Amino acid sequence: MLFALITPFLVNAQTTTESEVPIHNLDDVKSVIQVWVGYLVWFFWVASMVGMIYAALMFLNARGDVEKVKKAKAMVKYTIIAVVVALFSTAMKTIIISVLSGE
Repeated sequence: MLFALITPFLVNAQTTTESEVPIHNLDDVKSVIQVWVGYLVWFFWVASMVGMIYAALMFLNARGDVEKVKKAKAMVKYTIIAVVVALFSTAMKTIIISVLSGE
């Protein structure tokens, strides 16, 4: 039992202190929100570009098949929705940060 308590100190493991908590004030909250919304926006942009390429390939491989063309059109519609969501989340990031900063 004593060995289990001493082991982190023997291998110079990092211990957490209260000062290492990432959020201390409102500016820290803003920076965390900016980072996470940035990841979300990046994900939607990548997903929409991959979806648009996949939809283009579906159009090319349809060869006049009506059902495949319908699926490709639906895929284009969903990728456009993903682009709109990405644009909306970018705008929301700006709005949230301005509200939190009191501007």
